[in-house]
Amino acid sequence: MLRLLAKKKLARKYAIAFLNTSENEHEILFNALDIIETFRASHGLFFKMLQHSNASMKLKHEGIAKIFAPHALPRHIVTFLQVLVSDKTIGLLSFIIKQIREEYKQRNNLIDVTVTSSHELQPEQKNDLEAAVKEKMNGTLSFTYVIDERLISGIKIRTHTYYWEESLAQRIRAIEHTLSS
Repeated sequence: MLRLLAKKKLARKYAIAFLNTSENEHEILFNALDIIETFRASHGLFFKMLQHSNASMKLKHEGIAKIFAPHALPRHIVTFLQVLVSDKTIGLLSFIIKQIREEYKQRNNLIDVTVTSSHELQPEQKNDLEAAVKEKMNGTLSFTYVIDERLISGIKIRTHTYYWEESLAQRIRAIEHTLSS
């Protein structure tokens, strides 16, 4: 567990350093991170080779540049990947990408809101709900809607720092808790 916390802490430091040294539009940055994550998921062996092979740093850096050239990643992002290889921290890439996203959103007050309901919400209901949440929260909100029939009847609203639920399932849990106490 301690090792995982150390990895996350180091990943956060790299994320902060990356964001402090680059100016990126939200879409450009997140699209580039998506490309890297997709490539990493489908070509894990390439990243293992970068991490563990005895190939020269120059060869590894050239490999990164060639692999990502068709994707037209911004040069500073390719350079960042090369730094991770040089620092022997490319194995933390998934942690670092997650931290870059979180830190970027925090700095720019971008808030992901997940609305889970027991059934499909109508457009008017979504508009009303979004307006109500926007009154309570400052920032640029991005809404994602999920259907979870386990709620039985009701709704959950979740952000990174906020959770609200009003559902029949919640009431049943409360009754079960009261009875077991």
